[in-house]
Amino acid sequence: MAYERIEPWKTVIHKDHIEDHDVDIDVAIGEIFSMGINEDSNNNAYGSRVDLYDPAERPTLSKLHDDVILPALLRYVQEEFGITLNDKDYRTSMWCIYSQNNDGLDLHVHNGAQVSAVFYLIPNPGNLVLVDPRGCAGRGYEWDITKNHFANYQITPEADTVYVFPSYLGHYVKPSPGVMRMSIACDLFFGHPTGY
Repeated sequence: MAYERIEPWKTVIHKDHIEDHDVDIDVAIGEIFSMGINEDSNNNAYGSRVDLYDPAERPTLSKLHDDVILPALLRYVQEEFGITLNDKDYRTSMWCIYSQNNDGLDLHVHNGAQVSAVFYLIPNPGNLVLVDPRGCAGRGYEWDITKNHFANYQITPEADTVYVFPSYLGHYVKPSPGVMRMSIACDLFFGHPTGY
């Protein structure tokens, strides 16, 4: 009898800490604040769903998309799906998540997208929690097994870091007490470059 190891439901997350980009993060944050999101507002964690990609109005954020976030998304698709996408094969949507009032984000997925990314403009203690996609697979195991094999995966945000994961992966954000949280989310959709 031959032994074979089969892993049918592997879920891969990419982490890329990017130190050598030439995007001025302070200018990018200024472009976000120029949209009406500001440090004195009571905006909740949902921030702005306005697509940030606009080279004329927001050139620094658009450069962040083109030089940092989009390459990370395309690399994920290439490495995990074995697909090389050209610009006619996809579209993206990019928005800001901002909070400073102990806000987090509820559990959600990014419906319709295939791959999602989050780029952290500043470090903060509001962990991103990626939920085990196998649902209740850990039910019935003792705690030592559950916490090592079925636990959710937590990410402590680091500045200049992009995380990429499949869009079906449920995730939420823990509250970040007393500090500003600002990140850029970006979804990649296969096909339909100009809309659904």
